[in-house]
Amino acid sequence: MRLIYIGIKLKMKELLCHKAYIAVLCLLPLLIYLLGDYGMKHMEEANLRAGIYLEEDTPLASKMQEILVQDPSIDFKVYRTQEALEKAVATAQVECGFMITPDIEKVINESNDKEAITMLISPATVAVGPIQETVGAAFFRLTAADVAIQTLESKSYMQHVEGLEEKINQAVEIYYQDGDLMKVQLVINDKLDHTIENHQVAGIVQLCKGMIGVFLFVVSMLLGIKLIEERRSGLYKRFITLRRPLAYIEYLTVIASSLCQIALGSLALGILYCITKIPLSMEFPKELGRMILYIVAMNSTVLLMSLWLHEEVWLGMMPVLSVACVIFCPVVIDLSTMNSFLSYGSYFFVTYYYLAGKEIVLLGFTLVSLVGYNWLKRKRCFW
Repeated sequence: MRLIYIGIKLKMKELLCHKAYIAVLCLLPLLIYLLGDYGMKHMEEANLRAGIYLEEDTPLASKMQEILVQDPSIDFKVYRTQEALEKAVATAQVECGFMITPDIEKVINESNDKEAITMLISPATVAVGPIQETVGAAFFRLTAADVAIQTLESKSYMQHVEGLEEKINQAVEIYYQDGDLMKVQLVINDKLDHTIENHQVAGIVQLCKGMIGVFLFVVSMLLGIKLIEERRSGLYKRFITLRRPLAYIEYLTVIASSLCQIALGSLALGILYCITKIPLSMEFPKELGRMILYIVAMNSTVLLMSLWLHEEVWLGMMPVLSVACVIFCPVVIDLSTMNSFLSYGSYFFVTYYYLAGKEIVLLGFTLVSLVGYNWLKRKRCFW
């Protein structure tokens, strides 16, 4: 045991002298702090922006503008001229713009709103749908009672109902008693996420966890280069004189790297949970255990793959695989949910299974890699 302890200690010193290795590890907590801090400070800012212009300050148009400006999900900006609104849309200051004409007052009676609201959009935007639905919801919020009254008053079976208008107004007010135009409920892994109530905080956590996964992936790739370099060194010959298996030194290197990754990864995860003010006692132990399993699975896979690849090939693959890891693993865009052949690319990266919470698959990667590595070492089938 003492020899193992000394070996791990020496290997950790070697890794900490590796400039690229230590730079990536030290950059991880700093990046998580900056991302988390920036995300929390700007969390209340709306992600989508839209413009409103009233051709005339009519009662219905003014009420619509008031409701939309108060909407927390979309930042509606008021413009005083049509030219200012058109310029804002053209220069991407807003996703789209809405010009409300005085004809909106006639919509209820004439049931024709084609010319009441004009929408300006830019080909560069893809967020028109949600904004348009929000504007439609605001219009319906203001006109639902009047439309219902006009519709029901024409029905013969409603002629003898007393206080019809008052009852309809009460029903509409009860329906909108929370003041929300729409209600969105976040669902994660087919169940409600009770731990992270704010979906904006959940988005920050998911992005930072993705960056943790990618950085640990890069560190494991650097570990692969270190293993290849060691096989060319004279240290192997020294282990032969000690009558130790040649794999012994490689296991020590992997263990030392795993300990360094766990230490810095735990620090980054702790910083994330502190910044987002998520109780550590609830989710931190679970996330920490998943991260440790991910590190072990990643390093085991790298240990196996390093038997086939030369150092030059490994260095050439690093930037490509790192970028592919960001794209295919749900860090920014989740391609696994798309109906395309690109969705299958996610399944070739261990990082995907870490972010998706598939611990069984991570354990499978570890066992298969270790068994394959030991079998190849015994057969001496590496070059």
